[in-house]
Amino acid sequence: MAKKRSNSGPAIFAVAAAITLGVGGWFYWSSRASVPAQAQAAPPTLPEGRLTFAGASNIDTRYVVGDLKPGQATYQVTALIVGKTPTSVEQRYAIGVKRELVYCADRSIAQEVIALYDQAGKFSGREDLTGAAGRPIGGSDREAALACGHASPAAWRATTGWRAAVRKFQQPPADIDAEMKTQPQDAVLLAWRCRTIAEGSWRPDGRQVCDKAVGLTPDDASVRLDRGFLALKLGDTKAAARDFDAIVAKSPDCAPALFGRGLLEAMRGSAAASKADRGQALKLDPKTPDWIQETYQIGISPEYLAT
Repeated sequence: MAKKRSNSGPAIFAVAAAITLGVGGWFYWSSRASVPAQAQAAPPTLPEGRLTFAGASNIDTRYVVGDLKPGQATYQVTALIVGKTPTSVEQRYAIGVKRELVYCADRSIAQEVIALYDQAGKFSGREDLTGAAGRPIGGSDREAALACGHASPAAWRATTGWRAAVRKFQQPPADIDAEMKTQPQDAVLLAWRCRTIAEGSWRPDGRQVCDKAVGLTPDDASVRLDRGFLALKLGDTKAAARDFDAIVAKSPDCAPALFGRGLLEAMRGSAAASKADRGQALKLDPKTPDWIQETYQIGISPEYLAT
């Protein structure tokens, strides 16, 4: 993407035209009034609230920050961009937080600014990508398509806080074990390790690691989900049920927790309750069982894959 400093002067353009800027990039000019430049505004910070999954590629995963409000002609969208690796964003950074104005009717974006962070959340810099002139929405602008209603959100993939999103989609720190030896009570490191254990990297103290992680971050549903599926794999159905119930109580649209609870109910012989929970999970996202099997290396019998 071509980059330029945000423009500061107002302008109104009567007709749409493509123009070439000095660095060779093409930007879109449309028949709308410009908006105040954001070059001097504070860069967007790492989000702690609700995140709605916007889509993934082989380079990054994107979330829309906050709640979506369909039907608006103009959005100020903030997107969390999680690199697949700690250097995937802009080929140097782990995380980006991009703020932009999206014009749904014009299918254009303006006033883009991105803040760049390392894997630990340390601010590394900002870049102003487009000014008031803007550019067309491209294929990689998944957050803009979601905001404008051109794509549907996967409800169960909503999460809370940038740390949970990073743990879901980014490779863990290469030196995590060495770091844990010097920081054994670090909540972020414990959550990372709990996830890798739940996904199949077994270690004898796995349950204790996940217990510590949940204890330090009790409101982080993703850590509790990891612990719940680890307990399910170990045959501790009561512990798994406690975690799944706690998640659903706060996030009733969390399909993996609903489906996990449905599996437990089937194991107890509660066919009707199992069917109801699994059916709700599949309604939220039909690919939920595939995600569970792939993520946690759990085999699910065919009779439980449909309702």
